[in-house]
Amino acid sequence: MELKEESSNLFQYSLISVYIIILSIGAFFNIFINYIGKGETWDLYPYAEILWVVLSIIIALRTKTFKQLIFAVIIFLFLDSFVDLVAMGHHSWWAGPPLLIEWKWSIVQPGLLQKYWFFKWVLQVPIRCLAISISILNPFEKKIKHRDGFIVVLCISTGLNIIWLAAPQDVLFYFVWYGLYDPNFHYFFYLAPAGTWNLYNMLFFRVPLGIAIGIILILIGKKIYFIDNSQN
Repeated sequence: MELKEESSNLFQYSLISVYIIILSIGAFFNIFINYIGKGETWDLYPYAEILWVVLSIIIALRTKTFKQLIFAVIIFLFLDSFVDLVAMGHHSWWAGPPLLIEWKWSIVQPGLLQKYWFFKWVLQVPIRCLAISISILNPFEKKIKHRDGFIVVLCISTGLNIIWLAAPQDVLFYFVWYGLYDPNFHYFFYLAPAGTWNLYNMLFFRVPLGIAIGIILILIGKKIYFIDNSQN
């Protein structure tokens, strides 16, 4: 029995270590990419990225209930939008040079911004969504069927990823951290497929739809989770 518990604890700590390593690798490359993209100049970004990693580790691992998940999502959306603003370095209402250095689009290497997006939005954020879903399931302390546990994790992590794909963090980027209120500006033009999204179809279609689908999937996972726990 003790051997089984030790094995379970070892596996748990191994998963946590892998999570920390993946976030740290993404942070290392993003800091380097940002340094190059800003003309080999340092600004606030390395500190913001380190803060992002630390909070992503602490909050994800401490999110044990669906109520806590609501607060975690809100905090992470604000955190992600803040770090993205610092990454782009736009002169904003709260800071400018030398605290924020504008990304030098005219001299960056081709595809450099795409590399930043890869490490942040393809590597770090999805693995954080997975970590949150496993943390809520808490398979190391609660008994749950393997098949049901997989479905719960799949539903929660997929729902969270869809919320982030809807890009409400980009709305916060512009209207909270950047402070850009200009009806003539082409908001969200860069989101895939490029040129499709603007202020209105983003606010009244993409974001509400993505959040609604994400919430439905999370609620499905929650229902399966509680049904399984009630049977134990």
